[in-house]
Amino acid sequence: MVVVQQILESIAHAEDEIAALVAKLSPSRQTAEDRALLEQIRGILAELAARLRALPNDAVADAMVQYLGSGRDLETGLRFQVGEGGLLSDSPTIRTFLLDLFADIDALGARDYSLRIFYASASSSEWALALRNIAWQDTAGEYRGLLRGRLSELLSRQEWLARPDSGFLEAFDLAVFLGDADALREMGSVLCVRDASGRLADNGMTHAAFLAMDRITAAHPAQTVELIQSDPEFLSWAPRHRGALMSRLDARDPVQADAAGQYLLRRDLNAEERYAFLSLFPNPNGSLGDSLISQPALAAEFESGLARDRAALQLIRNWLADSRYAFAREELVLSEARLVGFVATGSGVQSR
Repeated sequence: MVVVQQILESIAHAEDEIAALVAKLSPSRQTAEDRALLEQIRGILAELAARLRALPNDAVADAMVQYLGSGRDLETGLRFQVGEGGLLSDSPTIRTFLLDLFADIDALGARDYSLRIFYASASSSEWALALRNIAWQDTAGEYRGLLRGRLSELLSRQEWLARPDSGFLEAFDLAVFLGDADALREMGSVLCVRDASGRLADNGMTHAAFLAMDRITAAHPAQTVELIQSDPEFLSWAPRHRGALMSRLDARDPVQADAAGQYLLRRDLNAEERYAFLSLFPNPNGSLGDSLISQPALAAEFESGLARDRAALQLIRNWLADSRYAFAREELVLSEARLVGFVATGSGVQSR
């Protein structure tokens, strides 16, 4: 108990130091003085983390539970920034700092405490960390239903949708972790969220949602192809995004290749969507950066990428030879030329 009290005193001391520095920050957080102050705040948090890591884990966990349960908090002036391995490199509040550190010091204790967050916290950043703490320890799938339900609830909170912060947007990575068609549908629903004036929201959510959908599709292209093929209404409100997702399909799979041909012949496929598909297909691009919950994607092997390009090139040529696709001939010719260059370059590299 003495050690727990000492830990709480250390946290309180760090709070006092940080509060004094935050009071000196300008509203823009962009000046040279701001940057120096933020570095001092990072240093205080790093020193506190090092001190806590050196103490018995059970005492630290008890102290964290006491602090978090008290409702106390302090803004640090920093953003919610994901670092290597999904841990935060910057924390916007002391509570998010502790929730993040908790998972690294006592993963199971952090999971158990995180289950309380959904009932006690109105912070989307705390929800994001709670979802991460639970997902990381859900190796048996025991909490999969809970995670799916909380993702739906997260996306229904109007106050977070209207003013999404970094923590809220990073929580979309839970959809990548879940990785199934239901997660695709959840993220797809974000693409049609409108602001108070009735216009499609332009506050970072669309980009974050599509990035999650793209990562799911890159890992499981057949799943997305099947969803788009079986549900013509899916992403009808975001045709350009639908075309970009379809560009992830793998023409080496006869089922996906056939679905691509049927997709191009759809009556509801407009020029914008067709261009989004054909200008990217077969899309090998990956996203760099650290993810809050999911594992980073592995780069495709060279041989596999070249084989995929060759299969796509043959499919394009099949469409060019088929009169049903005459309406898209100009775009198909451009796609063929692009892929001829890719295959020639790749074959040259391979031969060397």
